[in-house]
Amino acid sequence: MTPDDYGRPAFFKGKRRGGRRPIPPQIRFWAKVVEGPVPEHSPELGPCWLWTGRPNQHGYGRFRSGGQGSQTVPAHRWSYEGLVAEIPDGLVLDHLCRTRHCVNPYHLDPVPNAVNVLRGESFSAANAAKTECPEGHPYSQENTYVHPTTGGRLCLTCKRMTDRASQARHRAAQRAGRNAR
Repeated sequence: MTPDDYGRPAFFKGKRRGGRRPIPPQIRFWAKVVEGPVPEHSPELGPCWLWTGRPNQHGYGRFRSGGQGSQTVPAHRWSYEGLVAEIPDGLVLDHLCRTRHCVNPYHLDPVPNAVNVLRGESFSAANAAKTECPEGHPYSQENTYVHPTTGGRLCLTCKRMTDRASQARHRAAQRAGRNAR
């Protein structure tokens, strides 16, 4: 059956024959998918399958799979679970194509959220990928302080240099204050 088999006149004519004929979720879902472009950064993935339905506030497709009162689910999750497998607990789907409204299950990779964030293009992902501080010192285990609550990194070589310069300024200010008396 195609979405056209559920055209408006036939859909409402069913009332005389015993009520409305509900459109199966698979037909409703795939009626809102079109073939899109091949991602430039990873052409080996093939073309995206773009969701043309309404997106959520973050740009991801959303789909109401059941009847009245059913829950809205992310369209890419519905596609992945319908065509590949259930998503294991504790994992999220990473869009390898970097297209939020793509529902091609072969562009989706179930990974822990931390991996998904680090694979992205956010500030935290860019900073985590850095191997040196802005001054060129390596972010090695011995030379890096990791803040326990924020996870932010601090170069210990730069911190020591900053502390020494601050202490020298403080001593100079104290000497200048004593000499002015």
